[in-house]
Amino acid sequence: IDALPIGMFKRQFEWLNAMTGTVSGRWDLESDARGWHGLTTLETNGLALVDNSDAEEVHVFNLPRLSATASLENDRTALTVRATSETSRVLDLDLNVGGFDQTARISGHGTVAIDDLSFLATFSRRIGEISGAVAGAFDVGGSLGAPAVSGSVTARIPRVVLTEPRAEFTSVDVTAQLDDLDRINLRGTAISDKGRVDLTGAVSDPFADARRLQAHVEADHVRIRIPDLDAWVGGRVDIEWRPGLATVRGQIDIPRAAITITELPAGAVAVSNDVIVINRVEPPVEGMRTQVDLELILKDDVRFSAFGLSTGLAGSLRLRQSLAGVVQLNGSLALVDGRFTAFRQTLEIDSGRLTYNGPPDNPYVDARASRTIQEPSRTVTVGAHIQGPARAIETTLFSDPAMSEADTLAYLVLGRPLSSASAEEGSNVMGAAIALGLGGAAPVINQIRDTFGLQELTATGGTTEDLTVIAGRRFSNNVFVRYSYQTFTRMSAILIELTLSRRLVLETTASEIPAVDLIYRVRENN
Repeated sequence: IDALPIGMFKRQFEWLNAMTGTVSGRWDLESDARGWHGLTTLETNGLALVDNSDAEEVHVFNLPRLSATASLENDRTALTVRATSETSRVLDLDLNVGGFDQTARISGHGTVAIDDLSFLATFSRRIGEISGAVAGAFDVGGSLGAPAVSGSVTARIPRVVLTEPRAEFTSVDVTAQLDDLDRINLRGTAISDKGRVDLTGAVSDPFADARRLQAHVEADHVRIRIPDLDAWVGGRVDIEWRPGLATVRGQIDIPRAAITITELPAGAVAVSNDVIVINRVEPPVEGMRTQVDLELILKDDVRFSAFGLSTGLAGSLRLRQSLAGVVQLNGSLALVDGRFTAFRQTLEIDSGRLTYNGPPDNPYVDARASRTIQEPSRTVTVGAHIQGPARAIETTLFSDPAMSEADTLAYLVLGRPLSSASAEEGSNVMGAAIALGLGGAAPVINQIRDTFGLQELTATGGTTEDLTVIAGRRFSNNVFVRYSYQTFTRMSAILIELTLSRRLVLETTASEIPAVDLIYRVRENN
């Protein structure tokens, strides 16, 4: 055969679907009373793997050229297999077979040598950069029915950079020891800056559908980075894998980390409880299932920053994931040396704890934050006690000396009592009452309204991002003035309503976009 396309065999061998190239060969055989005699040769040309998983680019990786020669003499076969790349010989195998039945004895020796592993970055997005080589040797024995292989293959990688998560390792050595075809023992080490990783494990029945991997990993001070997280981790983890199922158990220590969140991830805002989805069909769990049971220990230098909060975290959590993909967290974290900035003020976190007992997104929060204002004649301490499940937090205020909630909140937001605040500052205090979810927000708002002699004081929107405070006061029967303030954009406007007659009203707005409206009112039965 000459240059036969390898695609012709894809129906018989599914693993050829991603492969291109041709195969050529020649058979010169004869049989007589002594047995089979002759020579066969087989070789490939242009063999390559094609990766179409990237919609924007097709990746093609050229494979070594394979050649095989089998010499038959008196039913004995001498087999030679060679695999060569452009620069080196990848595989050498010499094998002798003493017959064709299952009891025929076999013996042989082989070597493996891959000088450059950089091609691996083409086939995995998790590998950003890699350099190194693979070398090994093995012996073949036993029989055709029960072959035996012994030897070892070692990968020495001076540098590898992973992208998901981001981690860099140097001096990576991984050895696979073959004691037989039904077991491969693994041993490896890697250096990561000042950290280290050690691996031991085994692959059982590697060539069977029921193959299984068991590995034990110990790490110390290994730096990993993902969006919003830069951490140094260590610990001990046991991994078991078989087709369709992976299990991870152990302990992960985090002595140092910086968690900085600048925006909420997609899905961080839960669907409201009053939203009901009917006829929903949950998709079945497909592909790899993962079961996790990990103890997470946060140690001395773990910092968290997000939306005005900056604090240290210390404690331990137990992370579990069921086969159905349900994630549970149990344990507690203490807030250490924390500060919270809101409404242009910084509060010291006196104490704080997050307690997890189930869903990761709904811990129980118990924290106290305060600020101290030094006045000429006294020292004022005001603060807020935040308590409850994350989905239903309640905030209460405290002060020393004791004062009303409105004045306490004014000291928190402005640093002085409500009586000395301007109308705009009063709007800030009102916005703070609503944003903090104070149970006593109504009394606070009422006191603000009375302090400024307002006939109207309302708020629209439900969060600090869309909260608009509107304050109004009537100066005469014909003149009503409204002031609106958007707490997030800090945009303000003044609206003057002048009643010209029973039906005619003139409205003028003073803001970044001034406007004048003349309104004619028509009332039914009038």
